[in-house]
Amino acid sequence: MEKYVLDALCEMGYIEEAAQRMKKRYREMVEYDYSTLWEYWDKGGTLNHAWSGGPLITMSKYIAGIRPLDTAYQVFEIKPHMGSLNFIKCAVPSVKGDILLEITKTDGQIDMFVTIPAHSQAEVYLQLTNQELPQNAEYTYTLTDGYAKFILTEGTYYL
Repeated sequence: MEKYVLDALCEMGYIEEAAQRMKKRYREMVEYDYSTLWEYWDKGGTLNHAWSGGPLITMSKYIAGIRPLDTAYQVFEIKPHMGSLNFIKCAVPSVKGDILLEITKTDGQIDMFVTIPAHSQAEVYLQLTNQELPQNAEYTYTLTDGYAKFILTEGTYYL
């Protein structure tokens, strides 16, 4: 049920708290010698249990911010929530191909690489921190709630 607790926190806007909860609850599993997640917190049950991987979906949907807006990811959103993170790398498979995101935050500047699969469109949000987008930005965007919003079609982009 942990995935549902984390999703609920994110839906209520407590994404950073959900991330901290994941770090606290899963730290021992992640740092353990095995590359798998356990069935129970105390290493009981199996040491390779799919149910414990639920937060991976939470991380891709709410932290990396990749979620469908239309059937089969024909139109989707990428709206990362960096919080205290400095780096996010995520791949979300879709029927059109992999949606790829790599984002780095350095000294208040956010650099983002995204790959949009063929025959799909993405609403991509780049959070404005201390940086300003150049007037001659290569891609058209609109400003909305502290983000630059880009409408992008198939291809790889650096924002």
